[in-house]
Amino acid sequence: MLSCPRKGFTLIELLTVIAIIGILAGILIPAVNRVRVMARQSSCASNMRQLGIAMHNFANDNRGRLPRTSADGAEESWAITLQPYVDGDRRVFLSPSDPEFDLKLGGDFGFSYVANDYVFEVPTDRFGNPLGEDRSDLWKMNQPSQTLLLATIREGRGRVIGDDRTRNAADWGGDWNSVLSDISPDWHRQGERSEERDKGGANYLFADGRVESITASELRQRIENGEDFALPPGDRNQ
Repeated sequence: MLSCPRKGFTLIELLTVIAIIGILAGILIPAVNRVRVMARQSSCASNMRQLGIAMHNFANDNRGRLPRTSADGAEESWAITLQPYVDGDRRVFLSPSDPEFDLKLGGDFGFSYVANDYVFEVPTDRFGNPLGEDRSDLWKMNQPSQTLLLATIREGRGRVIGDDRTRNAADWGGDWNSVLSDISPDWHRQGERSEERDKGGANYLFADGRVESITASELRQRIENGEDFALPPGDRNQ
């Protein structure tokens, strides 16, 4: 019995298969990256909510007062004070989108979030005397849902206690570069970061425990319209 010769693929058939694979890859890879970004942002938001609960529990134990920052001494940093309130779980202080996640987790200490110094620090004169209102009393805030507590820290910071607070929040209104000197508004993004840092988005924790995801482009627009995003609402109206 004669066997039929085996027929192989023609060049056109091979090119067709390759083209179909390329089209499917072009559809699936962006979708997979988008899901990955969304998962990291969700995990980051969960960490922020846990930190918000920890701050509320601390405030309940301290007559409404929020924890201090390293401006009052390294041992006073909120990132140290809150550790017993999260059972010492260091991952709660880290965002999975932090480019230095592994470095910070493997080191002696590290965190991905920065406190709003407008709220956490009591303004003082050069002699240490209080100036104006102490905004760190959680029970006395008139609009906690609009009072920013934590944001994602600027890339390259968060490995030492002294990085635990913003430094230029007083200059945020109208100045996008001042915002970028303190926080990372674009950690949750697909692909490389843009030069202007206005692609993607980030999470923000407010005093009522709410976590809001805000795109970098929206935040930039608000800042360039003159809004001081870090300033508590009561002070904006003064």
